[in-house]
Amino acid sequence: MQTSPKHVTILLTAVGGSGITTIIDHLRAIPELTVRLVGVDAQTVTVGQFYLDDFFSVPYGDAPNYADVLLDICKKNEVDLIIPFSDQEAWSLSKARRFFQGIGCQILTSPFHTYQQLPDKLAFMNELVSHQIPTPQFYSPRNMDELDRAVAALGYPEKKIAFKPLDGHGSRGFRIIEADFDEIDHILHSKQESKLSLTRLKRILQERETFPPFMLMEYLAGNHWTAEALISENQCRYIIPQEKRAPQNAAARLNRVVESPEIEALVKRIAAAFDFEYLINLDLGINEQGEFVPYEINIRASAVIMVTAAAGCSLLELAVLQAFDIEKNLPHFREVDVLRFYQENIHTTSFGKKS
Repeated sequence: MQTSPKHVTILLTAVGGSGITTIIDHLRAIPELTVRLVGVDAQTVTVGQFYLDDFFSVPYGDAPNYADVLLDICKKNEVDLIIPFSDQEAWSLSKARRFFQGIGCQILTSPFHTYQQLPDKLAFMNELVSHQIPTPQFYSPRNMDELDRAVAALGYPEKKIAFKPLDGHGSRGFRIIEADFDEIDHILHSKQESKLSLTRLKRILQERETFPPFMLMEYLAGNHWTAEALISENQCRYIIPQEKRAPQNAAARLNRVVESPEIEALVKRIAAAFDFEYLINLDLGINEQGEFVPYEINIRASAVIMVTAAAGCSLLELAVLQAFDIEKNLPHFREVDVLRFYQENIHTTSFGKKS
């Protein structure tokens, strides 16, 4: 016997992000739900607002009043579920989770103590080591002497080194420290400056009053991978590995969805080590020993979550239904190449003095 769709209101954060229109269309198409969509963003004009039922400009996710502002919006709009699409917002909303649950609003995040346990890339790597899960070789130097020892231990100058800020997202701040390249030519002609000389790094650090936190990591040559997982009660319901085909070391545009028993086993080990709920996304590479090694995690719906829908097994759809206690299973994913690109959307708004 077919039941009528459940009427719900879902709030999306960071609706100025790339790919948001595809996510909006996908949520409206979930057959078990009739969805009213509300969106928020720190910007006053975003592409997402033209496709939503309602839109509000809010403070940034790390603002002290962010959760209070969202709670007020949820009360007035009778929001049933929030899906955060940025790390700062996921952190703040998870911390205030009980207040939202008090008005009947669920949040698609893990428990707050998990975010406290894994606040940045370095904490994630250290936790993996403590659970005897393989990682790339990494260091977080706190002064120039430790920097010199770290680059030597990583095999520089014979080997490249990955430079990563502890809290950077979407490849922001990522650089490759390399000895043999023309730095001026790279600055002048590269579309995205991705390389950094050790000399330049040291000069920048010496000019600062304090030594900023960052991580130096073994450079993982070759293909990189990502894995989306849906988790319930500390068990992985679905794991969908993807090979990043192009470009490498940046936000993926061409992904190949593939079977990988090795990645699936590794994701299960990581999921068992932490108290995750709903969606996680892992970035992985292959070390010199030929092992898959994780180096970054998103504890939320990721920017590439819609790749799973293209492969015939939408983890976003399943996570939303899980939040509403609606049981549904989807077929095993298809092995496919998924090319992601963004359609141009043109909208006009009025501005200037009123006549």
